[in-house]
Amino acid sequence: MSTLMYISEIIVALVATIFFSKYKHLPIKTILYILWIAVITESMAKIYSHYYHNNHWAYNLYAFLFYILFYKMVYDHIENTTRKRIVTWLSTAMIIAIIIRAFTVPVVTHYMSIIYNIAMILLVVLLMYYAIDRLKSDAPLRLKNQLELFVFAGYLLFGITFIPLAPFMVGQMDFQYSKELLNTLRAIQTFSLVVTNIILVFGFIWTDPKKLSAYEM
Repeated sequence: MSTLMYISEIIVALVATIFFSKYKHLPIKTILYILWIAVITESMAKIYSHYYHNNHWAYNLYAFLFYILFYKMVYDHIENTTRKRIVTWLSTAMIIAIIIRAFTVPVVTHYMSIIYNIAMILLVVLLMYYAIDRLKSDAPLRLKNQLELFVFAGYLLFGITFIPLAPFMVGQMDFQYSKELLNTLRAIQTFSLVVTNIILVFGFIWTDPKKLSAYEM
């Protein structure tokens, strides 16, 4: 991870902590745990890499925790019973697939890139289910009162950008490509994550969530 990405993650985690009192009573509070897990993981990985060459175990553990927490957070914000059930089935199947995959590869030294790329695709799908649920809801849309809209929009942007880049970034494609192309792809990924974190920071600062978010009123 680039220094810029790392700094942006620290900033958004700190901002989320400062404004935690605004949303600590809402399901979106899970985002604070996700953000700090990311910062802690990256810090551990940087320290570990100074003593050992491989730190894939840290990223495997982070990705596993990230998807469990994020899937649950999306589930908590979906109102329709049928869509909640679909989200539950898809999320459970994906987590089980990750666990099964973990028993077939050396998770300490090998990053499970393919299965986690699929998990990211599912994350985008679940966010689309949330968008459909929100559009079909009778509750009024109040941007000022709904931090979740900014959180989900940010991660949707990152997910849509990440999916086509991921095979190139982790070397899954069975052909050679130039260092210039790789640097360009990394720059795009960095830009995407930084923009995502900017959206989150704006959401934490600008929104004023109520005790019950709009879809619950």
